[in-house]
Amino acid sequence: MCADSGNAVALVMIPRLQFDIGWRDLKFALGACCRAADATEAADALERSQSSAGLALVCLSVRSGFDALLQALALPPGSEVVMTSITIPHMVELVETHGLRVVPVAVDPVSLSVAPEALERAVGPATRLIVVSHLLGSRMPMAPIAAIADRYGIPVVEDCAQAFQGDGYRGDAASAAAMFSFGPIKTATALGGALVYCRDARLAGRIRQVLRTYQPLSRGWYLQRVLRFSLAKCLSLRPVFTVFVQTCRLLGVSYDEWLREWVRGFRGNALLASIRRAPPAALIAVLARRLSQEPFTSVRARQSQGEHLARLLSSVDRPGRCAQAHSYWVFPILVQDPDAQAQALAGLGFDATPAASSLSQILPSDEGSRCRLQPLTGWLYLPQPGSMRARERERLAAALMKARWRTAR
Repeated sequence: MCADSGNAVALVMIPRLQFDIGWRDLKFALGACCRAADATEAADALERSQSSAGLALVCLSVRSGFDALLQALALPPGSEVVMTSITIPHMVELVETHGLRVVPVAVDPVSLSVAPEALERAVGPATRLIVVSHLLGSRMPMAPIAAIADRYGIPVVEDCAQAFQGDGYRGDAASAAAMFSFGPIKTATALGGALVYCRDARLAGRIRQVLRTYQPLSRGWYLQRVLRFSLAKCLSLRPVFTVFVQTCRLLGVSYDEWLREWVRGFRGNALLASIRRAPPAALIAVLARRLSQEPFTSVRARQSQGEHLARLLSSVDRPGRCAQAHSYWVFPILVQDPDAQAQALAGLGFDATPAASSLSQILPSDEGSRCRLQPLTGWLYLPQPGSMRARERERLAAALMKARWRTAR
């Protein structure tokens, strides 16, 4: 993605991609892969530790949990599911695979929330479910959404895959379920796995019945994953990353595309086959370890660093600049030419990319037709603020403001 620059070779590149897992956790993961254990027993134990009332469920991914939830609900074919208009394509695909119709409700790019009046307009006689996606590390206010859902008797599901902050939040009290991801690039990652918290024990029981029919993935699968992301963590070290970038340039390879393929969670077109599996016991053991730790302090530090960069870029257009409960899991800005800006920042030693996320915009569809998805355009993902020193954040902001001034001229 990034072109060569005379300055880039002399600079130590600040990588955008960071992995929120320590070397001790990776060592523990390797050890867990060497021990035989029963995945169902491990899942039962973790679920009991999260909820003595049986309201917590462990699964392979948020996609797995959402698919199992849709199976448990067994909504009539043709039912409408109102979804926030920015999400990942797989969530839309799962809804449509179950014979349901997606109705998007617009997300305000400034607050990353939905306006109550927009949600009210989206709800119709055939609406049977509302799915809310919390984006970019923020959490939108749920009270207005819950009030509308309660008025119409429609359950709400929260997609919190990007919103784990280690503060004990398990979804709004009025939501039917909330789903949290611990995939490779997520906060407190276990290199996979997800938790679904339900409000109703009967719904949790039905979802659990679905999940327990899935065959667990092998220890070998998780071992390969641990080794792969251990290497990726090495690549996120600045000197190593700089050598990696220079090597890719010499070979004529896009390091950005290579990294995106390297860390991608689900490959191929057989979505259901890949997600209808149970996590292996080793992954569950690592997830239990991560949940027993205290990520709240590090998340608050990241939030403070993100707020610092946000103040420096106060005049730059940025998705979520007025979002509530923002942890700055990622830090995108809006620019006219993301590729050119990424090239310019690479020359200054900053790894930025227009393609750090699979988020897409759901476009309204005609009656009875499948939804159309449009990739988000104009988004440039900057290095995570917590990965930079204060002076580096200031230098990055100065470079962006200078580029903005030049554009305005």
